[in-house]
Amino acid sequence: MVNTASPLVELKNIDLTFNPGTVNETCLFRDFNFRVDRGEFVSVVGSNGSGKTSMLNLICGTLNPESGHILLDGKDITKMPEFKRSQRIGRVFQNPAKGTCPDLTILENLSLADNKGKAYGLSRGVNQTKKEEYRTLLSQLHMGLEDKLDVAVGSLSSCIEEIDPQTSYVTEKQAGEAPGAFDNFVSALTNGLVGDFKFGDDYPYDFGYPSFYIQRDVMGQDMVIDDDGDWYQTWYTSGTALGPRYLVCQLPMTYYYGWIKDCNSVIAMAGDDPAEEQRHGAGIAYAMRALFYL
Repeated sequence: MVNTASPLVELKNIDLTFNPGTVNETCLFRDFNFRVDRGEFVSVVGSNGSGKTSMLNLICGTLNPESGHILLDGKDITKMPEFKRSQRIGRVFQNPAKGTCPDLTILENLSLADNKGKAYGLSRGVNQTKKEEYRTLLSQLHMGLEDKLDVAVGSLSSCIEEIDPQTSYVTEKQAGEAPGAFDNFVSALTNGLVGDFKFGDDYPYDFGYPSFYIQRDVMGQDMVIDDDGDWYQTWYTSGTALGPRYLVCQLPMTYYYGWIKDCNSVIAMAGDDPAEEQRHGAGIAYAMRALFYL
């Protein structure tokens, strides 16, 4: 019976340490508490290594805490094995290869998921009458999977493999074939103008498009910069900030290279005769590239 008064999921006083007793010992959680109430939609945000995946692994049973308790609907499942928790917990992996059966077809994998939690008998596992329903659902992903229902999942490459290869850099072709890639590339054109990194702990030097023109004007001596209180020092004599001895003076060339390369990537993806849905993005890329050449 579901306990509606208790949190849906709760982690209480969790301790978790990786590689204990070694030089690589890492304390990930110490007296960690977390809860999700019924009806809540929760997004967990954090940098690499902050424990997002480990927390999910604790809830699903892939990892066991050193101490503390994990509760589902008020029931302590800390000692419950992973395969039993899966009856109540559904999980979608970032890499779909980890959550599917590679030797089964897409249709067979969907049928397994559709029958989760139901009683199994000697009847067929695949319900052919639901094939069109699966096809309709897959078509909404715009990945062409609706036409590959009878293809083994293991023979497909995931978008993770295509755009984040582990042994080499991503190619433009791989990135271009990823779902939503073109729109993301177009969005990156304007996002890159804003500037987003800090040099050092306290001083942001990257202010995007305005910063580029400030530095260009200083280097061309069209603008005098203030260095140590002397407003008459110019590019040649300045020793800090935008001066020639400072690393930040390399930013203009970095801007130029990044911006123009992004425009060229969008133009290449659109081709000489862009599809109707890509003409707008291609036009943005051509216009912005012309602007950068000025």
